[in-house]
Amino acid sequence: MLKLTKRAVKVLELAAKSQHYERITGESILWSLLYEGKGIGVQVLQDAGITLALAQEQLHFAPVEEILSRPERNFWQSLFEWFSLKRGAEVSLSPDTRTCIEHAAIAARRLGHDHIGTEHLLLGLLECGSAPVMHLLRSYNIDAQKVEQSMPRRLTKQRE
Repeated sequence: MLKLTKRAVKVLELAAKSQHYERITGESILWSLLYEGKGIGVQVLQDAGITLALAQEQLHFAPVEEILSRPERNFWQSLFEWFSLKRGAEVSLSPDTRTCIEHAAIAARRLGHDHIGTEHLLLGLLECGSAPVMHLLRSYNIDAQKVEQSMPRRLTKQRE
């Protein structure tokens, strides 16, 4: 079974918080990857010139300070309930986002990885992201092939 890395967990928690814990979208995952600022996925974005400020502007996000000042909620219980299809879940995933996370897991397995990291979340976004996310990524020439080609080099750097 694949496990989310600590950074991927942090990204998904922040994605929920950025949307008032109501819905996780592809836009919120991309914004959260950039805000987290660490991991292979964000390195690819930053190398292409996509910054937090750019994503904030193009994806129409609230200021960082406002997002971070929002009260905490039990994100994981809500997410578990949603995936279990129980009623009353507080956090929902847009259909594109659920597919995105499923594609992140597929990419991790295909690449022979035992985890879902920020790089896999980015690959999932590239597979099925929303129109604003896809427009932003394509305008900076980011595609799955580029991400996958940079992974071995970046994994080696992280281990050194």
